[in-house]
Amino acid sequence: MTQKQRLSLDDIYTLCCSALRACGANSLNTESIARAFVAAEADGLENVGLSYFLDYLQCLRSGKINPQALPKVRHTAASSLVVEGDGGVTMSAFDLAFEDFIEAAKNTGIAALSINNVHACGVLGYFVERIAERGLVGQAYANAPAMVAPFGGMLPFFGTNPLAFAVPVADCAPLVVDQSTSTTAYVNIRAAAVDKTPIPDHWALDKTGQPTTDASAALQGTITPSGGYKGANLALMVDVLAAGLTGATWSHAAGDLTEGSEHLNLGQFFVAIDPQQFAGEGFAQRMQAYLQEYQGQYDGYIPGSSRMHQRRLHSEQGVAVDSAVIEAIQQCIDNPV
Repeated sequence: MTQKQRLSLDDIYTLCCSALRACGANSLNTESIARAFVAAEADGLENVGLSYFLDYLQCLRSGKINPQALPKVRHTAASSLVVEGDGGVTMSAFDLAFEDFIEAAKNTGIAALSINNVHACGVLGYFVERIAERGLVGQAYANAPAMVAPFGGMLPFFGTNPLAFAVPVADCAPLVVDQSTSTTAYVNIRAAAVDKTPIPDHWALDKTGQPTTDASAALQGTITPSGGYKGANLALMVDVLAAGLTGATWSHAAGDLTEGSEHLNLGQFFVAIDPQQFAGEGFAQRMQAYLQEYQGQYDGYIPGSSRMHQRRLHSEQGVAVDSAVIEAIQQCIDNPV
C-alpha cells in the first residue's frame, strides 16, 4: 500500500523551492515553477503535480531545461507580445509578460501572447484561469513532443497538444476548460505502467498499431487522438498555433520529453479578450446565470467543479502526497548540483 504524508500548500511550495534551487534554478524560475506545481496539487491533479515535478527536476539537472533562463519579452504591435524563453519554462516566460499582456487586451479589446523555446508547460488551465481572474476571456494552445498517432496512422506525429479556455463568472471562480487533444494524457499512461494496471483499449496503440490495454506496450506505441479524426484535426490546429505561429519546433520534430540535454523548444499561444469591448457591461453576471441554468435545469456538469472542491479541501486540510515522491524530491535537495 502506498504510504502518504500530508503537507500543507505552504509546505509544498517550500519543498519545491528548495529542490529547484538545489537544481540550479534562478529566483525567477524557482518561484514561477513552484507556484504552478502548488496549484496543480491544490486542485488534486496528482499526475501533473509533484510526481511530474520530478521530471522537471531531472531536466533542470541535465540542462534540458535551462535553470538560469531569462526570457525576453518583445512588443511586436499594440496587442501582440512575443516571448523567447531561453530554453526555460512557460511559467516564468508567462509571468514576465503577464501584466503587459493583460494591459494590451484591455487597451485594444483582444491581445495575443506567443511563447517559444520553452519546455512542456504542465497544466495549461493554470494560465488561462489567471487571465479570467483579471476579467478577460482566455484561450491557450500548447504543443508537446510527438506521442499521438494521426487518425488512421500508427506513428507518433502530434503531441498531446492541449487547449484551454477560461471565462470570468460573477461571484465565483472562473469557468475553466482544459483538455488534451489526445484520448488521455501521457502521464496517465505512464502512471498505469508504473502501477501495472490495465488501461482502456481505446487509449493507445502498441508498436504494431493494435489497440492495447497494456500501459507498458502503449508507452512503446502511440496514444490515440480524442474522438478519432476530430481529435487529430484539433491536434493539428494546436500545433499550427503553438508551434507554427510561435516559431517553435513542430511536435513531430521535438525531442524526448525527459531524456537527453537538448532543449525541446516547444511553444504556446495565448489569447486574451476583454468582454466589455464586445458584450458591454455585465458579461460575468450573464455567465453566472447561464451556468446556473445549465447546471440546475439541464443537469449539466460544469467543467472544473471537482477541481474547485479539491482546492477548497486542500487549502484547509493539506494534500496527501506519496511518500516516495517526497523522498525523491528530498534527495535532490540533499544532493545539489
